[in-house]
This record gives sequence, structure tokens and C-alpha cells, in this order.
Amino acid sequence: MALKKNEKRLLPILGIAVVVLAMNFMGLLGGKKKPQTVQRTVKSATSAVKTAAADAAQAIEGTSAKPAVSKQHFSTWGRDPFTSILYEKATSAQRSRTAAPRLKGILWRGNKPFCLINDEIYELGVEKKGIIIEAVEGKKVTGRKGGQPFTLYWSE
Repeated sequence: MALKKNEKRLLPILGIAVVVLAMNFMGLLGGKKKPQTVQRTVKSATSAVKTAAADAAQAIEGTSAKPAVSKQHFSTWGRDPFTSILYEKATSAQRSRTAAPRLKGILWRGNKPFCLINDEIYELGVEKKGIIIEAVEGKKVTGRKGGQPFTLYWSE
């Protein structure tokens, strides 16, 4: 198989490229200079960071560490400036709803009834959080809260 004229010209160029790549791979072409340069760069960067840290520490020691804003600044505002007004209205509405007793369930253990009111379990005749259960009849619970009578009905 005979090579064409153009292929004969490219063959020596290809040979030289292979030799240069092999020498570069083995580290014969400039391999010693790069690690020293990197090592010097790392040393100079480390020393620069150390001096910057020392300067920052001296600057911090020289100043007084008082907070820029204290709670006294916000005491005259009347509300927390970092919460939404809508959130405050929602939480006050939830508080007003939870103030009234709400019957969530009636449980029976043998002949003894228990009531689940505002996520608390109440026994018949036992006072808990100002609420006394006086009677349980079917789905109806009667009792007293703060001396005032109330009747609750359980619905599914």
C-alpha cells in the first residue's frame, strides 16, 4: 500500500506530535516548575489570610460590642414589627374561639363517661381548668364553667 504525496508530508509532523506528547506525559517538558509555583502561591495565600484574620481580631477588640437595636426601641410600638398584622388578627381570633368549650367526643369506660372538650379529657364531677361536667346524656353534655351552666352537643 503506497502513501500519497500529502500523506508522506504529514507523517513526520505526526511523529513529532507523538514524541512531544510522550515527553510531556512523562514530565520531561517543564514538569518541575509547576509544583513550585503552586506551592509558593499556597504559602503566600495562607500568610495573607493569617494577617487579615489578625487585623480583623484587632479591629473587633477595639470596638464596643453593643447591639445596634434593643428591645427598648420597640416597646413603644405596641406590636411586634416582624409579624404580619393578618397573623396577629388570626391568632386573636383563634384565642377567642378556644375560650368557649367545644365538645369533640364522648367516651365510655364501663358505666363511667369521659368527655373530650378542647382537646382535654374530663371526668364526670371532677373540676379541671374551671370546667365541671355534671351530666352526660347520649350526645349531650351539661356542666359549669366559672359557675355558669353550659350545654354542649356532639355532632359527627
